[in-house]
Amino acid sequence: MRILCWNCEGSLRDKEEAIISLNPDIAIIPESEYFKNIDSDNYHLQAKQHLWFPRGERNKVLSVLIYTNYKMDVYDYFKKEYKIIAPLSITGKATFDLYAIYANNPEDPDNQYIEQVLKAINHYKDKLNNNCMLIGDFNSNIIFDKTYNNTDHSRVIELLSKKHIYSCYHSYFKEEPGKEIMPTLYMQKNKNRPYHIDCCFASEAFIKKIKGITIGKYKDWIHLSDHMPIVFDFSDQT
Repeated sequence: MRILCWNCEGSLRDKEEAIISLNPDIAIIPESEYFKNIDSDNYHLQAKQHLWFPRGERNKVLSVLIYTNYKMDVYDYFKKEYKIIAPLSITGKATFDLYAIYANNPEDPDNQYIEQVLKAINHYKDKLNNNCMLIGDFNSNIIFDKTYNNTDHSRVIELLSKKHIYSCYHSYFKEEPGKEIMPTLYMQKNKNRPYHIDCCFASEAFIKKIKGITIGKYKDWIHLSDHMPIVFDFSDQT
């Protein structure tokens, strides 16, 4: 199973070929094109299934796309106030719960970014199980805990670890939070402002199945977005 996370910063129709070039089964695409634009222009996505979760403004949409034979449904307990952490049921070769994330809620300015994730984790804590994944643009890193006198990123890591849910990147590369070698964001496309803010946390069962993690290179992707695509490959073996 291959899962892609990429904040594409805008027009989905212009960047779908780039998404397809990475051969994902499932693609989580924060900050994508407003879905009504695509519908009104009769653009047909090549994805077999797609779901959109609007943040409120145009081109600030969380898209989840299926390109192979997986199926997805939104759980009826989805709490839309937390923008945007969408709980999905995924079925196919692997069956699991996926929480697609675009952590950005300007309607809650004092709790706009990682705080949304923390609120969602506390709300969904009884739903988080040993077969789930939380993936997307967290808009945060543990380095910001001290910068903003806010320990919410550390708190997210702590609460998830109590559920035996861990960061795929840090588990695979054996790096410590806040000391990541590979950036996922170059702020405002500036190569001298690298950050690691896009994440995939998963249950232990998934951690054991990681085959590889690939992060796009600046020179190959910066013309499309200041975020780099991250591809997570998991073994299908049980």
